[in-house]
Parts: sequence; structure tokens; C-alpha cells
Amino acid sequence: MKRAIWIACASMLFFVSTTAVCFAAGSIQASINSLNTLITGVVKGVGGICIILGILQFGISVKSHDAAQRSTGLLAIAGGLVIFFAPEILAEIS
Repeated sequence: MKRAIWIACASMLFFVSTTAVCFAAGSIQASINSLNTLITGVVKGVGGICIILGILQFGISVKSHDAAQRSTGLLAIAGGLVIFFAPEILAEIS
């Protein structure tokens, strides 16, 4: 039991006495920038998929002469464009 306490005290002393200075400001900024790039890519991908699905829905509605589906397709295209350009819009606002 005394040996375990001695080992625990020695290891705590070792960890406390071996501190190092860490300059992590640059790495944090780099990781935030890479995360921003990743999120921007995902948002643009989702917007592109919405645009493609809206174009397909609009094309099918033109073929079947369905006015309700045509308006839904146009709304999907407009929403996809807003989602696709959202990162640029937010960059211009801020």
C-alpha cells in the first residue's frame, strides 16, 4: 500500500514538474479555417443537390402539365440557389 502511494506521489510530481509552453494560436486558427472550408463545401453540396432535384421536378411537371408541381420545382430551385450561395452571402454580410 505504501509503495502504491509512493508511486502515485512520484508520478504526480513528475507530471507537475514537466510542464511545457505551448504555442497553439496558429494551429487553432488553421483548424477553424479547415472546419469552415469543410462546412462551406457541405452546404454548397446540399444546395447543388436541391437545385438538381428542383430542375428535375420542374422538367417532369412541364411534361405532365402539372401547375402545382411546377411551382414546387421553381421553389426548390430558388431554395437551392439560396443554400448554394449562403456562404458567400454570409461572408458579405459580416
